[in-house]
Amino acid sequence: MAAVSSKDRDWQLVQQYLSGETEALAEIKGLYNEVLHHTLVARGATPSEAEDLVANLWSDCVIGNEDRPSLLEKFSGRCSLQGWLLTVATNRLIDFKRRQAFQKDLTPSHNERSGEDPFDLLPGPCDANPDTALVELLRDCLQEAFGRCSPEELLLLRLVYLHGITQREVGRMMGW
Repeated sequence: MAAVSSKDRDWQLVQQYLSGETEALAEIKGLYNEVLHHTLVARGATPSEAEDLVANLWSDCVIGNEDRPSLLEKFSGRCSLQGWLLTVATNRLIDFKRRQAFQKDLTPSHNERSGEDPFDLLPGPCDANPDTALVELLRDCLQEAFGRCSPEELLLLRLVYLHGITQREVGRMMGW
């Protein structure tokens, strides 16, 4: 009798879990939890960020309802489960770091005091002696473009670029 490869074992564990055997998820978690955590830290996450991302990944693997199926249902078995989980976790880390880069401290007291537009609080480019005519042209074009936007379009831009909500989430909110 031939030995079962790790890829086949992973596929069997996922299928067992999806068919209702909850012990299979505990076994998967035992196999890959530490690897996921250490890999995320190696890829730039702080230990607490890695812990949160891995915990969120495992919670998304739990079988939910019809609206929110298990993340493991997307696993096709064409690659190793470890590689697939690492890819999912890394993509979540990248999304988290992107959102983190756009988030600013926009406390209501600051906005009420200053009356500034939150977009004005985002950092501008470094001043490395740019071509002022080009910068003025770009500024004028952007102001014209924003001036032509409807209030709904401006709201969508703010949600995505200021508050870090993904375009997919905005689409769901808008019923698209």
